[in-house]
Amino acid sequence: MEKSILEFIICNADELSKIVIAFFGSITAIIAVLTYKSKSKVENSLIEKNEAEIDIKLIKQFSELINIANGRNGYLLSENAISKYFELDNIKEYSNEINKELENLAILTLPVGKATQNATAIALTDFALKNSLLMEATINGINELPIDEQVKTNCLARLNT
Repeated sequence: MEKSILEFIICNADELSKIVIAFFGSITAIIAVLTYKSKSKVENSLIEKNEAEIDIKLIKQFSELINIANGRNGYLLSENAISKYFELDNIKEYSNEINKELENLAILTLPVGKATQNATAIALTDFALKNSLLMEATINGINELPIDEQVKTNCLARLNT
C-alpha cells in the first residue's frame, strides 16, 4: 500500500504541487486580507481620534473668538482686592459670600474695541462657512453679539444661504 501511495504521488506530482501551491496561496491570501482589515481598523481609529482632537481645538479657538467678538479680551485679577479679603479676621465664616464678591469686584474684564468685535464676527462667519461643525453655534452666537447691526445682518445672511 505504501508503494501505491508513493507511485500515486510520483505520477501526479505536477497536479499535487499545483494543489499544494493553491492551498498555501489561499492561506497566505486569507492572512493578508485579515492583516489588512486589522490595519485598516487601527488606521480608522487613529483618523477618528485625530478628527476629534482637531474638532476640540477648533471649538476652543471658536470660543476664544466668540469672547473677543463679545467685547472681552481676557480677564485681570486684582491682587489688591484679594489681599484685603485675606486681612479679614472671619474670612472662613463668610467664604461663600467673599467668593461671590471677589468674582464681581476682583476679576476685571478687559474690553476690546467695536472694530475688533465686528472683524471677529466676520472671521467667525468665515470660520463657520469653512467648517459646518460650527454653523449652528455661529448663527446663535452672531445673533447674541453686541456688534453693529449691519455687520450682524450681513453675517447672518451669509450663514443662512
